[in-house]
Amino acid sequence: MAAVFQSVLSVANRMGVRLIRSGVLASLLISGVVWAEGEEGGGGAVPYVDLAPSFVTNFGGTSAASNDGPRFIKVDIALRVPSSEIADEVKYHMPALRNYILLLLAAQDVPTMTSPQAQTLLRAAMLKGINKILKREDGAKVQVTDVFFTGFVIQQ
Repeated sequence: MAAVFQSVLSVANRMGVRLIRSGVLASLLISGVVWAEGEEGGGGAVPYVDLAPSFVTNFGGTSAASNDGPRFIKVDIALRVPSSEIADEVKYHMPALRNYILLLLAAQDVPTMTSPQAQTLLRAAMLKGINKILKREDGAKVQVTDVFFTGFVIQQ
C-alpha cells in the first residue's frame, strides 16, 4: 500500500496537485471515482465511476435442446460522467443501476456476448437504460456520457 501511495503522490505532484494528508488519498481511492485529464485539452478533469464489484451472471437462457451447460459472464464496467455531482448520483442509485445491468446481461444470447459489434450495441443499450433510471429517479438533465467494459470474460 505504501508503494501505491508513493506512486499516486508522485503523479499528483507532477500534475501540480498537493495531497495534504494520506486520508485525502485514501478517500480518493476508496470513493470509486477516478479522474482523468480532460480530452479536449481544456485541462478539466473527467470523472469515471467504477461499478465495483464485477458483474457475474449466467446468460443465454436455458434450452432443452442445448447440452452446452450453463454459460457465465464476468464484466467490469466503468461509467464516464460529466461532473462529480453526477458521480455522486450514480453512486447513490447504484443498487438500481446494478440490478438493471445484471438483468440486461442475463438476457443476452451467445452471439451478443461474443461479437464485438454486438457488444458495442450492448454498451449503447446499457447507456440508454442507465440514463433512463437516473432521469426517473432524480430528473437528472446531464447524465452518464459513456459506458466502458474494462473487463469482459465469458465461460461457455
